[in-house]
Amino acid sequence: MIQLSANNIHRWSSWVSGSIFSIITAACLAEACSAYPAAGSIYYWAFRSWGGNRVGRFVSYLIAAWTLVAWTAFLASDSFGVANYLVSEIVVFNPETTFPLSTADVKARAITWGLSLGFLALATSLNFLPPRMYAWVFRTGFAVIVIDMLLNFIWLPIGVSQTYGFQSAEFVFTSTYNG
Repeated sequence: MIQLSANNIHRWSSWVSGSIFSIITAACLAEACSAYPAAGSIYYWAFRSWGGNRVGRFVSYLIAAWTLVAWTAFLASDSFGVANYLVSEIVVFNPETTFPLSTADVKARAITWGLSLGFLALATSLNFLPPRMYAWVFRTGFAVIVIDMLLNFIWLPIGVSQTYGFQSAEFVFTSTYNG
């Protein structure tokens, strides 16, 4: 049985906080883009909305700085989230493993950090592809999502019926067993 430990709480709470900040930034960008639907970038829109004077340039700089920090943090947060998810899957599907679980363990943190750097390198390397390859990247991502959905609809009920069986809502929402 896997207990809800401080390590597990840290993993999902970092994902939740990263998601909240992503939503805030996306809402701000969407509001700015809908308010000024002319051609140009968000920096130009910020510059024009403040009158185009010195203050407009400073606000445009702040928008650019926030966007840089936000997108960099989101990419790092997503990479770290994927690495944490991968590590937790190892533990869930192989409970007898000697894999370190605690965030206080330097080995566990080093493995998660290394995995997140690998995912970060993969994500940033896609920016160096030639533009004609972007369509294939999006098609591949879409295909992976569709295959994942189909496997969940097909294999999940089969796997559940052949293992522990379908449970009642009381069991699902009040039980502490999640192994």
